[in-house]
Amino acid sequence: AGIRRLLSQSAAAAAAAARRTHGRWLVPQCAQQIRSRRLSHSAHMAAVDAASLLIQTAPRTVAPPLVLLTDAITAEEEASLVEQLAPPLRRRNYLCAHFDGVIEQYRELERPLPWFSPSNQHTLARVIRLAFGTATPALLPAHVLELAPGAASFIRPHVDHVGASGRTIAGLSLLSDSVMQLTHVDAPERSVRLFLRRRSLYVLEGEARYEWKHEILPDLLGFPVELRTEADAADESERGAHDKGRRIAVVIRDEPRAVDSVAGAVLPGGMAPLRYGAIQAEGEPPDLSVFPTER
Repeated sequence: AGIRRLLSQSAAAAAAAARRTHGRWLVPQCAQQIRSRRLSHSAHMAAVDAASLLIQTAPRTVAPPLVLLTDAITAEEEASLVEQLAPPLRRRNYLCAHFDGVIEQYRELERPLPWFSPSNQHTLARVIRLAFGTATPALLPAHVLELAPGAASFIRPHVDHVGASGRTIAGLSLLSDSVMQLTHVDAPERSVRLFLRRRSLYVLEGEARYEWKHEILPDLLGFPVELRTEADAADESERGAHDKGRRIAVVIRDEPRAVDSVAGAVLPGGMAPLRYGAIQAEGEPPDLSVFPTER
């Protein structure tokens, strides 16, 4: 009930809550439609050139529409999330390979939003509003994914299964910086790299969700030191200048729809999806109280 109340707050209240994060919107020029949809939540933030945190790895590659919000949460909010997530993660061993062959050296869990402490619910409610806007769709439980430190842990190029999640992928990066690479499905010579700073939030939807594979690279090569978070740069003396640290990602996805479409094309996976809560009417927040308390 508390989460639902927070998600139902006005756009002005959400903007006021987000103002405390002192974040910055980093929006490529090709994502104008995304920026215009979310300006009500980020009017206090400075829209800056995304070139510093998004680079082309192939000449004349145009990045897909995407949004990156640096400092989406505070250091105190990050510490609170990690404190709650660390014990259940520690009870699981690092796994060598994911069932679909995409992830190496990881451990993961799923938790419905009401499982989180009240303060962490408040933090995630703000993150959800920043990622999904005012018309929040029905959401899946949060997917918490930890990658072990070092080059042995990484995520291979993939497109999230369209039958398992909906139109938007929002990822909150905790504990360390990392590098995401996006590669076009039909034109692999087209690729870009996105520098994910600690406590940043990325949002992939539309073209970036369906037409580009995304991956987390095994190291920080190419991530300029001057752009890394101070805490992560300070840890380099212990692990090497380009070694990736331990990373926890909290990934929020909306529920899949039985029939979804992009530019009029029917996507695969049209079977009825797993249901974690009732589908809400357009424009209404999800009723998170009906989510299961454990999975």
